[in-house]
Amino acid sequence: LAAGEIGYSVGGAYTSLSGFCLVQSAGAVQCVCTARILEKAGARFWDLGMCLGYKLRMGARRVPRGEFLDALARAREDPTLELPTGAMAASDL
Repeated sequence: LAAGEIGYSVGGAYTSLSGFCLVQSAGAVQCVCTARILEKAGARFWDLGMCLGYKLRMGARRVPRGEFLDALARAREDPTLELPTGAMAASDL
């Protein structure tokens, strides 16, 4: 295990709570893998939490609060995401 993610979903919205990495640069791979998993599951909203430089460099964008709340409310009405649990190899994505 080189990196991991913990979060939760409601409807089609996913909220990241925390991620970790045990190997240098594995956190970036973990973020890309999470994005791929969410894409495959049909998520339309990913709340990354705090706006940090590394997230912006990876393509995240700041969203005004009103826009954020509207998008979150819409995504929560989508069918529940079926997300994998347990360890996964990045090559499987």
